[in-house]
Parts: sequence; structure tokens; C-alpha cells
Amino acid sequence: MKNLSLWVLIITILSISCTNDFTADSELKEINSFEGSNSKLSKSNVSSFAKNSLNLEIDQLLSQFYDQSNFDAESIIFINQAIHPNGNTTVTLVTSNLNLTNSSIDEIRNAVGQSQGLFELNVENPSMTLAGKASLSDFIESTMQFNNVDYESMLDSIALYQSNISTDNSYSSEDKCVILAISSIAASSIFYEKKREDKDWETAVGNKVDQVTFKTVRMALLSGIIQNNL
Repeated sequence: MKNLSLWVLIITILSISCTNDFTADSELKEINSFEGSNSKLSKSNVSSFAKNSLNLEIDQLLSQFYDQSNFDAESIIFINQAIHPNGNTTVTLVTSNLNLTNSSIDEIRNAVGQSQGLFELNVENPSMTLAGKASLSDFIESTMQFNNVDYESMLDSIALYQSNISTDNSYSSEDKCVILAISSIAASSIFYEKKREDKDWETAVGNKVDQVTFKTVRMALLSGIIQNNL
């Protein structure tokens, strides 16, 4: 935990800035810079939008988080503050009217544990269109239903979703920026869940992270909790 805390404190806090001049061309220009990278993003089929420099840094943050963290409340808050510093997207669990973005880790864990794998979510962001919010809500619901079985298929599914969003002119620039950022976080999270799961089996089966914990962390990262709800 100390290593993670120090590492997060010394890095430059990332700022996901969604502006109206977001274009596919500006993002695609970044691709060639990362062909030699050892990160997950250069090895999977995640769309080219996930390969911009900002999301590469987020990917590296999540890589260390999943490798070193015990997934306690404090470490989850630290990583959220780094990857969602200026987030204005709120995710609510409809069935219990629980504002996940402003909930504690324990509240999220309880909601995940009682969900039986089904999530009805509502996304609010004053800068996004209704279509964009509905699409993002559906995406997070699908991501939360993933049960850590076929990781490659899930990553392929996220890649296809990102590709469709990036080329669909019915979505605004803000829609695309928010959706592509959060879906990239989802792809990284799922990839590193698999690596952490493999590592736990190899080193300490008795301390293996349970699936409720993985899903709690996943929901916390996707809903963007950045307040000190310890």
C-alpha cells in the first residue's frame, strides 16, 4: 500500500479533458508512437482510440494498481483520483437508487454482492447527449456482467464497441471522449484482473482475490469514485 500511495503521489495527476475539438484524426496520429510498448494496449485488439498517450498512462497506472494493491478502500480511492480527477459523470444503480460515484467501497461491495450479476444503471453527465449516456450505461452494465471467463472475447467486444462509437456521427464529441475514456479503463481493468488472478494462483492460492472483490473494484473504477468515501 505504501508503494502504491507513494507512486501515485509522485506521478503527474492525469487530467481527462473532453473538448469539442476531439476528432478521430487527432487520436489516430498517436498510434505509431506505441508500437514498441510493453503495455496491454499494444498487445490486445483494443481500438486505436485507446492507444493515445493519456490512456497509455492510465493503462500503466492500472497495471501497477492490480499488481501491487490489496484492493482496500484507500488504494481504490488513490487510483480513482488519478484516473478520474476531473470527472463529471455520475453512475447510479437504479434498483436501489444508489449513487455509486459518491458511495463508499463497502456500499458498492454490498450492491455487487446482492446484484446476482444483473445491473440496471443510469449515467448522468450534463455535457453528454441522451444517446451517449444510454450507450455508456449499457456498456458499463455489460462490463459488470462479465464473469472473468473469456477475457479475450471481452476485450474484442470492447474494441468493437469503441470502433463503433468512434465512427458513429450520431454521438457528440463529448459523448465520444467520455465513452472512449471509460471503455479504455474497462479494457485495462479486465486485462489486469486476469493477470492478477493468474499471479494469485501461482503464488498464494489461499489468498486469491474473490470475484466479488474484482467486481467491486471494477464498478468503483467505472463509476469514477473520487471522493474520500473510506
